[in-house]
Amino acid sequence: CNSYQLPRQLRNLNYASLWVGWGGALGLSILANFQETEVWWVHNVGLYLCFGLGMIWIWSCVITSFGLHPLTTTRFMLVVRTFLAVVNTSAFLLMLIAAQVARYYYHGADPTKWDPDDGGWSWHVVSTVSEWVMALALDLTLLSLVLEFKKIGLDEPRIIVHVDTVNSFLEISDNDFPGSSDSMLA
Repeated sequence: CNSYQLPRQLRNLNYASLWVGWGGALGLSILANFQETEVWWVHNVGLYLCFGLGMIWIWSCVITSFGLHPLTTTRFMLVVRTFLAVVNTSAFLLMLIAAQVARYYYHGADPTKWDPDDGGWSWHVVSTVSEWVMALALDLTLLSLVLEFKKIGLDEPRIIVHVDTVNSFLEISDNDFPGSSDSMLA
């Protein structure tokens, strides 16, 4: 189907999800480069950018997949992506709640070395596991796109270079370009 055109809303959602994905990648970079022990609030901004925008990106993938069904997406992939989006959203909300409860009950000296005796340990574990579940759901969503990307083909472009033989600072003669006097095809 070479002439298939996406509906405008789907195309706009696709562009918006590109920007959301870039924002999530920026959040991941911030999260990884600013340790929780050094600059806590910057680390948390990166965390919420990464996982919050990642959740929005997964839902935009789900909506886009429904818009492309049955052209490129199978019903099975719709179910898988919807399931991953629900898991990611649930883990995100659970992480937000569990992290706040864990901080409330924490009474230790160093939050980077959280022991079970410091209070809020089980909530801390729930929050940490939720972060890993979100990362796994995001990775599996990316992996689920492989089948669709395999269907995309790109042809090599035709590149035309126009050479100005009169005003060039190089010594170019017409013999250098057999068969063409003013352009080169790559």
